[in-house]
Amino acid sequence: MTEQIKPLVVDAEHEGLRIDKFVLKQMPELKFGFVQKMCRKGQVRLNGKRVKGTERLNLNDEVRLSPAFYHENNQVKESVDVENTYRMTPQDEKLIKQAIIYEDDDILVINKPEAVPVQAGSGHTRSIDRMMVALYPENTPRLAHRLDKATTGCLVLGKKRQVIAKITEGFKEKNWQKTYLALAHGHLQDPEGRIDFKLEKGLEGASERERMQIKEDEGQEAFTNYKRIARSGNTHLLEVEPETGRTHQIRAHLSAIGVPLVGDTKYDGPMAKELFDIKGQKLFLHAWKIEFTHPTTGVRMQFKAELPKYYKNALTQLNITLPE
Repeated sequence: MTEQIKPLVVDAEHEGLRIDKFVLKQMPELKFGFVQKMCRKGQVRLNGKRVKGTERLNLNDEVRLSPAFYHENNQVKESVDVENTYRMTPQDEKLIKQAIIYEDDDILVINKPEAVPVQAGSGHTRSIDRMMVALYPENTPRLAHRLDKATTGCLVLGKKRQVIAKITEGFKEKNWQKTYLALAHGHLQDPEGRIDFKLEKGLEGASERERMQIKEDEGQEAFTNYKRIARSGNTHLLEVEPETGRTHQIRAHLSAIGVPLVGDTKYDGPMAKELFDIKGQKLFLHAWKIEFTHPTTGVRMQFKAELPKYYKNALTQLNITLPE
C-alpha cells in the first residue's frame, strides 16, 4: 500500500491537462463521476492542497490519491474479471425475465429480486449486471443507480451511455422521485417527518466499514422524508422518500430515530422471525414506486414494483393492508 499512495508526478505528456482527467488516465477503469466526487471530497491533493477537479497541471506537479481510489479500482477490476465467469442458468433467466416491468429501446425497469446484488464483485459473480450481459449480449442495459443486495423493487437501467448520463443527471436534479415501503419496528415518536442527520462511513474496524454513522460535524448531508401509512403495535409500515442518495441512507436514518428496519441487524433492527412466522433473514425495504421523465422522449412515467411474497405474508400476519 505504501508504494500505491506515492504521489503521481506530472510529466510533459500530461502538462496542461485538467487534474480530474489526469486521474482518469491513471485509472481508466474508474468512472469520471467517481473521480469528480473524490476531488470534491478532498481525496485528491495537488502539491498537498485540496482541489476542485478543474485545475490545470504543470510539469512536475505532484498528485496524491487517497487509498479509496485504489480500493475502488481493485473492485472494478474484480468486477470485470468475473464478467466472463458467470453463466446464466435457466432459473436465473426466468427470474430476470419475470422481473421486467417495462422495456423500450433506451431503458429497462425491473423489480429487483431480493438477495441478488446489482453489481458483481467481493467474491460473488451472480448479479444483476452480469445477468444483463448474459441476457443482452448486444446493447446491454447498464446500471443507472443502485439498490442494496437485500433491497427489492424498482431498478432502472439504461441501454445507451447518453441515456445513463441523463438518468444520473435526473437524480442529481431531483427530477426522479423514489418511494420506498419500509417496515420498521420501535417507538415512532412522530407519524411523519423529515430526517436530516448527516452521514459518514464508519472507519473503526472491519465490521464498521460498511455501516453509515451519524456525523453532524463531518458527515455528508442526507434528507429522508417518511410517513406512517399503517401500524401494528410497535411495527410501522412507512412510505419513505429520500431526497438524497447516500449509502444505506434509509436504513441509517430510521435506526437513528429509534425505528430500525425489520431484518436490518446491521442497524440494530429485529430479525423478522422475532415478529412473525417467516423463514430466513429478510430485509423489509422495498423500492415501491419510481417516477421520472423519460431521458429520450420526455414523457413523465411512473412504475410500481409488486412486493415480494415474504413481505406480503408479513403484512398479512400483521393485519396490515397495503394501500393502492
